[in-house]
Amino acid sequence: MAASSQPEPGRSRPDRAKWSDRLRLLLRALAGLGPFALTFSTYSLLLDHLPEEWFSQDWLRYVFAVVIALCAGLLLRLILQPKKIGAGDLGSAKVPEARQSVENDHGTLPEIFDGTRRRLLHDYRCRQRGDTEVCGWSQFYGDDVPPSAIGSSYGLRIAMALDVRDVTVERHRVIESILAMQRPGGGWSASNQREVGRPEVTAWVLGALVPAGLSRAVRQRLVGTLERMLDEERDPDGMRSTCVVTSAVSTLARFAPDSPLLPDLVDRLTRGTAGGDRDRPRWAATLGDKRSTGSVPHTARAIVALHRVAAVLPERRELSEQARAAAEWVCESFDLGIQDEQIRRKYNDEVDALLVYHFTPAWVARALLLEGHEPLRSTQLKEAVRAVVRSQERGIWRWRDREPIWMAYQGVSVLRDVALRARAPMY
Repeated sequence: MAASSQPEPGRSRPDRAKWSDRLRLLLRALAGLGPFALTFSTYSLLLDHLPEEWFSQDWLRYVFAVVIALCAGLLLRLILQPKKIGAGDLGSAKVPEARQSVENDHGTLPEIFDGTRRRLLHDYRCRQRGDTEVCGWSQFYGDDVPPSAIGSSYGLRIAMALDVRDVTVERHRVIESILAMQRPGGGWSASNQREVGRPEVTAWVLGALVPAGLSRAVRQRLVGTLERMLDEERDPDGMRSTCVVTSAVSTLARFAPDSPLLPDLVDRLTRGTAGGDRDRPRWAATLGDKRSTGSVPHTARAIVALHRVAAVLPERRELSEQARAAAEWVCESFDLGIQDEQIRRKYNDEVDALLVYHFTPAWVARALLLEGHEPLRSTQLKEAVRAVVRSQERGIWRWRDREPIWMAYQGVSVLRDVALRARAPMY
């Protein structure tokens, strides 16, 4: 007989939920006593109430009380002990099992997030940068340097992702500091990119500033600055870069979907696939590189960008289909190796080079999260999430001998989205 969907007379579902909440509170209260306290209490209770005639010798009563008390304490510990973060079946089509047991040395999800939060607060600083005091973070934890625009933007992202509301971090001062760090002519660039704003860095920074609380007028001005940078005559090398174009596409699709440049940028991206089977589109570091067999992190970046555009331009239905086919190639190739590349540009008579590190497992996880839950993708998603989890220790992600703040954001955002099964963008 099927269970009735209607509540019983005189008893509502909220009442049941209330009793369930009370039971959880009771269990938490017992957990507060600790296994030792419960063991001692059980031992004392048994000694007071066990009949002496049950035991041929008095010492057997004490042994029996000790064994039962230890079992009770151990049982409470097993029941209430938090399970470890899911590198097991995180990619299943059901509710993400982010609490399933995995390797104990990786920590629980709250422990990982708490470690990230603590390090974020510890590394927040206000320093003089020229004639201006700026507040925020550097690109790498532990670097004893003034805050940078890139580091501060990713610090803001982490603060928003984890809902960090500590009074230590004054978000308005961080925003003001980032705005003050713009290059002449507007926009931002990395420290080794001379004194000219670059579209990829401007897109990364803008993606953090807008959700943090920019006025409409400032946002429109900054979007206009980004659009002016996306010019093939002004930046031919950047416009051939998959990293640059996908970053710009994702940011414009989210914060300026009516930008007149967006359709052209999307066409540039979709035409710029690497060589190989057309039924399995993939991208390389350089758009249109027909000699390349494809790059997993660049293809994952393209998948995320295509999904972001498809969400705001429903008439471009083919973008979702191309992203889905690209995801199949990612699953078949499936190389989680972290890659780096140099985006080189001529600047006057010199060359500037931006070194970009691709946290491949995080990009693959985000791309597959957007792609649904087919069995193959779910299996590969689990592997990508395992790699993200294994890359950290106490909420700190390390690359070689450094601790990039952007890597911490990517790791945190992936684990958060896996746990919540969200479809948040990643830049």
